[in-house]
Amino acid sequence: MVHLDGHTSIHDGKKVYVCVVLDDSSRRILAGGEFDAETTDNALQLLKEAMNKFGCLASIELRC
Repeated sequence: MVHLDGHTSIHDGKKVYVCVVLDDSSRRILAGGEFDAETTDNALQLLKEAMNKFGCLASIELRC
């Protein structure tokens, strides 16, 4: 199981949305990024990145 956690931050004077994909058991960050906005596409991008990097450890299933 994984979940996404995010917040809005100021970086170099610019407002950015920071989001990470966390493993629920170990709390390890599997993927993360800074974005201009909080969107479904950005969340899916991070989930796909985590699946590509760590798919061999456990299956992550996208449910939309």
